[in-house]
Amino acid sequence: MAGTTIEWVNHAGFVLSYGDVRLLVDPWLSGPVFDEGWDLLVPSVHEPSALRPTHLWVSHEHPDHLNIPTLRALPAADRERAAFLYQRTSDGRVLEAVRRLGFGDARELPPAQWHPLGPDVGLCCQPWGQGGDSLLVARAGDVTLVDLNDCVVSTVNEARVVRDLLGGQPCDVLLTQFAYASWEGNPVEGARRAVSAREKVARILAQCEVLEPRYVVPFASFVWFSHEENHYLNDHLLEVGEVVAAVADRSAVPVVLRPGDAWQVDGPPERVAPLREAALAHYAQARAETTSAPLRSAVPVPFEDLQEAATERCDQLRGFLGPWAELLRAGRALAPLHLRLADLGLVARLDLLDRSAALQPVGPEGARVDVELGSAALASALSASYGFGTLEVNGRFREVSSRGVARLHRWSLVCGLANQRRPLHRALAERAASKLRRRLIPQNRPTGLRGRARRAG
Repeated sequence: MAGTTIEWVNHAGFVLSYGDVRLLVDPWLSGPVFDEGWDLLVPSVHEPSALRPTHLWVSHEHPDHLNIPTLRALPAADRERAAFLYQRTSDGRVLEAVRRLGFGDARELPPAQWHPLGPDVGLCCQPWGQGGDSLLVARAGDVTLVDLNDCVVSTVNEARVVRDLLGGQPCDVLLTQFAYASWEGNPVEGARRAVSAREKVARILAQCEVLEPRYVVPFASFVWFSHEENHYLNDHLLEVGEVVAAVADRSAVPVVLRPGDAWQVDGPPERVAPLREAALAHYAQARAETTSAPLRSAVPVPFEDLQEAATERCDQLRGFLGPWAELLRAGRALAPLHLRLADLGLVARLDLLDRSAALQPVGPEGARVDVELGSAALASALSASYGFGTLEVNGRFREVSSRGVARLHRWSLVCGLANQRRPLHRALAERAASKLRRRLIPQNRPTGLRGRARRAG
């Protein structure tokens, strides 16, 4: 039987092949995501028909992982044949959506359970955190792979939870995100972004310390902020080469792949270096080209349209919250947001618990302001229950008051619960329990790497 192969698709997407099994993971082939806030750093080379999955696993709902245009572009025969695998949820919305796309075999996976895909190959899916993410553990022949995608595994104790899924054994391949992927300060706050970039390296080293991977594949960060309202966020994005240097100084072999590259994981280690060096040059050139690439822009949205959208979002949010809506409003737990709509030249008060005045103008440019953004960005945030989460990720806004982003984040959290259909009381209890665990259990930040000796590659 042929060995275990990873064929790179793009960003967080790849095909894990073993025998007759082709497990396609988180495919995103083209087009912008997060309300035209991100684009792929390099173009994909696969045609949808070339992916030929027998199984398809998606980690979570973010569009750079659950990319509906890519799934829709797969040939109808592949959608009908391939098993679509997703984490267990309370509402089954993702399965409903992919079944409408023609996936005839769509399943939710019980957490932390082994699911065979074929002879000597299978996977385990584990939900992670409160944001709807999940991680993947796959075994193919003698190879064990861990895909953390966007899961925040930043401490030794968190990494130990992942290692427990491996039965306490080390993994062969660790795929992990390597750059910040959301708003990180205003244009003048470059130092903040530099700190965030360094933290991502420390996070990877913490993961390596516990999981002891033979190979580390930095991924899920091959994007750039491509809108005129957020392009400044590119200034401190980590180059993948910086991650390679940090990992190579420790115990694991760094692997970097370009779209279309195929790497036989259980093949000769010396084949890694040529793939990596070619990929590093490819991505470095692409990153340099983003500094002069055309940026996306937006067309202003009339204020009356924004008011209509705010009222509709208010109705939906109050319907989800039920009696909690008045309790939250009375307790001021969700303070109204004061937004400067720069392209419309006005300041508006947003309160999605007040149907009679969900969005109202409150004064001229000099009025109190929490956040500044364009009318199109606000329209997108109001268009869906996940809209404020999209806004936080694409970074198409500026913080004006010292607590502006914190206020925005509270609305994002509550709207996100509505999107996930998670009852507020349950989410509050889970959040309190999580905070208590962090206070009672030392998190053991990384102090250095131990374990396997450095390997050639």
